[in-house]
Amino acid sequence: MDQTKRERILNIEKDTLGTKYEFVTENDGTCKPIGQGGSGIVYIANQIFSSDKSAYSKRAVKFFAYKDDLVAKLGFVSNENFDVEINNICRFNHQNILKVVDGNYYDVTIKNDDGTETIEHIPYTVTEFIDGPTLEELFEIENKNLCQSIIKDEDSVFELFHQTLVGIEYLHKNNFYHCDIAPKNIFIKSTDSDFFAVIGDLGAGKT
Repeated sequence: MDQTKRERILNIEKDTLGTKYEFVTENDGTCKPIGQGGSGIVYIANQIFSSDKSAYSKRAVKFFAYKDDLVAKLGFVSNENFDVEINNICRFNHQNILKVVDGNYYDVTIKNDDGTETIEHIPYTVTEFIDGPTLEELFEIENKNLCQSIIKDEDSVFELFHQTLVGIEYLHKNNFYHCDIAPKNIFIKSTDSDFFAVIGDLGAGKT
């Protein structure tokens, strides 16, 4: 599925993930993805903790739905493979690894060319939401001031690199291999006095 088709099939403006999550919409009521790649598409949702919805945490929800060219070759994401991976990645607890807080299946109806309909169970993960750029975005010209506030000197560069290596080491010690370490998958989580390199997009990893 391409991005447009993925958005249309998921149709998340019409639904929630049970009673716990509500997708964040634009002023016009549409739901815009915050990221997408060959294996999935990511949206922001609020995890609700109270009946009046006043207590919530912002989360990132990734649906594992391939682009069109990959669906033709691979079909949909294997539920069996997803079950194995979610059991592995949900147990990770480290400041340099994106925390997975939930995961399940989202049922969608696929209209086939012959007029029939098929129910597909699209896997998804729910992770903490990091309100900051990826390493790739950090070095884009529009983020120059932010980059300078984090990467102040040579020590800051080494610290960022060191934290990334510490995160990779943690995964390897847990017999998990990311398989897609890249600037687009390293998030910068910053505070007033510090920053953390957080490795995300664990869905492509292998044990």
